[in-house]
Amino acid sequence: MTAKVLSLVTAAIVLVPIAGASAATSVTAPKKVTVTMTDAKIHLSLISAPIGSVTFTVTNTGKLSHNFTINSKKTATIAPKKKAVLTVKFTAAKSYTYKSTLPVGKTKGLTGIFKVTKPAVVSTPIGNVTTGKSLFASNGCGGCHTLKSSGATGTVGPNLDNEQPSYTLVIERVTSGKRVMPSYSGSLSKAQIQDLAAYVSTATK
Repeated sequence: MTAKVLSLVTAAIVLVPIAGASAATSVTAPKKVTVTMTDAKIHLSLISAPIGSVTFTVTNTGKLSHNFTINSKKTATIAPKKKAVLTVKFTAAKSYTYKSTLPVGKTKGLTGIFKVTKPAVVSTPIGNVTTGKSLFASNGCGGCHTLKSSGATGTVGPNLDNEQPSYTLVIERVTSGKRVMPSYSGSLSKAQIQDLAAYVSTATK
């Protein structure tokens, strides 16, 4: 990459994911929701959670006995000033109605919607960081870019320590090129580009 700019400008850029560029991992953290019930309403500490198990800790602060039901599951009757714990497994991303069915005829306002969403997806870089560091040096990237990890002090292109480009962005730029930087898809293999992206994206964090 001697005398060629690895154009990693982040402003006004639409990122296009490259097939196989990263491994998608669903991350679903266990959720705990505190439920406070009065005789007139139900308050939840969280109104949404990703697909998976949710533990509802229900406290009845009213003067009447209540219960808590959601997704066809419900607690036993909860007397005033008492609490109950209900763990519910949600397998579909949609809205679920929660409510109290007690006391009969006196449940107005004791209902609401709890939204279950799809799990967040985190992209994990694929590539060998050590190999990527060698590729950064052997392809002359340091002639254009500053990158403290490699001892590079180039000033032609963006300072990578400052820009902190993402793995996906490095993949995109090295593969497709931009402005004065050509595509390297013909000189570097897909695996090498992934190695280079893994190095640059982790070395700047």
